[in-house]
Amino acid sequence: MSPKTCKWMFTAVIRPILSYCCSIWIRAIDTDYNARKLKRVQALALRMMSGAMPSTPFLALNHLTDTPDTILFLRGEAAKGAARLQAYGSLTLETIAHRKGTIKNHTTINKQFMEDLNIPPRATRDLTAPTMMLGRHFTVTTPGTNNTEYRTALQHTIDNITSETITCYTD
Repeated sequence: MSPKTCKWMFTAVIRPILSYCCSIWIRAIDTDYNARKLKRVQALALRMMSGAMPSTPFLALNHLTDTPDTILFLRGEAAKGAARLQAYGSLTLETIAHRKGTIKNHTTINKQFMEDLNIPPRATRDLTAPTMMLGRHFTVTTPGTNNTEYRTALQHTIDNITSETITCYTD
């Protein structure tokens, strides 16, 4: 398998599996044991793609393959997920008083995580739901042999354009 294919498999298949719902379990990587396990998965993939020896340090592998550290990547993904949940108004605080031995809800953990990262709670975000528009209508106008007729038709088209129309001109 080529190095390019190995990198694609890691970034497009393995890393999304590892980062699934990481905004819920991100605090688990605060322990060295869990962080080391995740780093080993990335190091194995990077060694396969680069052909490096097993003694090659993690940081060198990340630099050689231009791949971000897995812990930093997961923290970033968790922050993005938590910010999206917060922007949609899906994060709420628990009402149980904190005392020793109390298990916190993941929403409270996410809010604390975002406070630790200094992410503003009410930043403006693009919350537009993506829509698929299969019926797009467009017109391509190219000059023919009669340049005067083309210019007249083009001027007529420009004069009748609605305000919602996107117009692109090229030379």
